[in-house]
Amino acid sequence: MSMVITAGSQDGPTKYIYGLERTIQVLETLFNGLIWPKLAARIGEPAPPFFYRYRPVAPSEKYLQIAPSISARTFPISHGSNDQSPDGTYESSAWFVRNDQSSQEFLFFGDVEPDSISLLPRTRAVWKHAARRIRRKQLHTIFLECSWRNGRKNKELYGHLSPPHVLDEMRNLATEVVLATREQPPPSRLSFLWNLLGYGTQRPEVTLPDRELKGALEGVRLVVIHCKATSETFPPGKSIADVISAEVRELVKGVGLGLEVVAAKQGMTIGHVFCLSCISQLRKVACPTCNWVPVVPQTSNGACVIRLYPEIGEDETARLKQENNTLQTVNKSLEISVKDAERALREKIKETVDLTRTLVAIILLLDRCEDLKNELKKLKGQRTQTPPTGYCRRVIEA
Repeated sequence: MSMVITAGSQDGPTKYIYGLERTIQVLETLFNGLIWPKLAARIGEPAPPFFYRYRPVAPSEKYLQIAPSISARTFPISHGSNDQSPDGTYESSAWFVRNDQSSQEFLFFGDVEPDSISLLPRTRAVWKHAARRIRRKQLHTIFLECSWRNGRKNKELYGHLSPPHVLDEMRNLATEVVLATREQPPPSRLSFLWNLLGYGTQRPEVTLPDRELKGALEGVRLVVIHCKATSETFPPGKSIADVISAEVRELVKGVGLGLEVVAAKQGMTIGHVFCLSCISQLRKVACPTCNWVPVVPQTSNGACVIRLYPEIGEDETARLKQENNTLQTVNKSLEISVKDAERALREKIKETVDLTRTLVAIILLLDRCEDLKNELKKLKGQRTQTPPTGYCRRVIEA
């Protein structure tokens, strides 16, 4: 799976296609001017200005800025067996997309097979990263495929998930959330010693009983995507996505993970967007209170295509506004306190400098007095048999 930032390439700045190196290579073989027109090129490769640009993303790469205030990180995942592939699997990817201003994220999966039957299980690494975000209340929505209904045989999954396998993956995620809650992170200044002692090494994967996973995914929404159409007929208003998501919801409910399960619908949103400046709910392109313009993509009527915030009610909005006002008051108080502290520190430094200068003068004076004393001793030792008289005698005696 690759990610294309905005559609169309004729106008505006250069647009990029982000993906794992293997994905980029496959796209290059398809859009090569022979099968399909070549409309993209590598960065640095001569090409017309309207071309897309391929931007390979390494799995080990941290969050990469892909748009103003939007960053993403990708993880490789497996999408079924492939004898012609170096690792024996079709490679897919999962993307964490983050709003840098709010630190809120959502997770979007490409095609993926169950770790339990994969030749190269890699989804657990995604859940470990997601668990830390869920624990910090930064990740609320996960888009995960479930192509088949209940009863599909493993050999007929063809690199996709069915409801029981989705439940297994949600158990794995819940396990990682519980383990992340139990772990004590090392102090940042001692991280090197922490790793040296072996506490930073990769811990083995464990399985926790369902009773320890109760409510572990409370506040997380699973959006079921990639439901494959069948020849079955459904009641009016129902689709294969509704049926599959209902099957997943029933299984998840039986375990008590606290996870909300919904089917992906065209034009749906995953929450409201709130202004980062004044916590006003955004109903138009710009904030009605402070004219802040959200960075998330919007349709022509002003509705946000992707919302990076969870659902928030009016009471919660009022509380957030109150907290925002309190934080602004505290920040102003801190600014005043810092200025007062700087002023007092400058005065203390001046006093210290003056005192230091006085001490240096005293030390120099004492050294001079010691020199005079030594000179007087020499004069006393050089006295002749004729005792000095007058002024010289008085100086020596002194």
